[in-house]
Amino acid sequence: MAVLTTPIPVATKTEIPERTLLAGLALTSFGALLLELALTRLFSVVLFYHFAFLAISIALLGLGAGGVFAYLLKNRLARVATRTLASRLCMANAALIVVVLEIVLHVPVALNVSGKNFLHLTVLYLAAAVPFFLTGLLFSVVFARETARIPRLYGADLCGGALACLAIVPLLNWLGGPNAILVAGIALTAAAIVWAESRKSRRNAGLLGLALVALTAANYSGRLIDVVYAKGMFRDPAWVEFARWNALSRVEVDRQGQAKAIVIDADASTRLWPTFCGRMATLRLSVRAAALTCFVPWRMEALASLGSRSTPSSPRRSCAAATLTMRSISMSVLMCA
Repeated sequence: MAVLTTPIPVATKTEIPERTLLAGLALTSFGALLLELALTRLFSVVLFYHFAFLAISIALLGLGAGGVFAYLLKNRLARVATRTLASRLCMANAALIVVVLEIVLHVPVALNVSGKNFLHLTVLYLAAAVPFFLTGLLFSVVFARETARIPRLYGADLCGGALACLAIVPLLNWLGGPNAILVAGIALTAAAIVWAESRKSRRNAGLLGLALVALTAANYSGRLIDVVYAKGMFRDPAWVEFARWNALSRVEVDRQGQAKAIVIDADASTRLWPTFCGRMATLRLSVRAAALTCFVPWRMEALASLGSRSTPSSPRRSCAAATLTMRSISMSVLMCA
């Protein structure tokens, strides 16, 4: 008895121009690694510094799972042309990055050992892995179908990752952590445009990219998308008078009653409380003393007494100035160390 089998339809294999292939792969790699690097900075603020490198395990989980699914679904994926599949995955990835950013900023995770806290951490972990899953799926399909050009594909992958490493520091300094993640989404929309074959696909990817650019520009001041929950606690925007990201930390000035607090990485054990007695001369002397501490840190006590202009017989005469001087000197020592 003869058994009739219907072959699985396979998308017509067309030769992809090498420039398109390498540019699309490099942009995809750039966006994925930029997202990973930006998440390390964001996790250090939103979670705790212990979780900063959680982004690395998330990226490895997503990329590995994407490769596994590419193998399990190879028959279904074979029906879609490489450029069409890559363009769709990049567009979906760019849109999901915005969702992941909102989840990371709005899901509170503390150090409490509780089921609710573990659930929040699990949601954050799995959600952040989805963009890397799509990237792993794309890379696996492209590498499996373009075996004859593996060396050049791998070179394009490395170039994209290297550019992301060069870009992350200035992006964090200029745009901040959330906006750096949005830039990763913009890079993926650019990759979708490169991969796209039809004019409609390019237009859709371009519109998504323009929306992300507009969102990044609107959030330049950090007031639209910024930290909402940090270390498991709600950060009321009404407290914040100033907030700015850099490549090493997020510096924030909070108003709390009559005092103000300088908070680094959302109160990661680096709170400073400045006070000021109203005499600018004392403040100027304190600043000069703090600057000198960079060169002679072992003379801290002498500089503190000089800046406060206090004597042993009148220890409370300039208490506010002494407090400010010690705080300034302590901060300068930390910055110069």
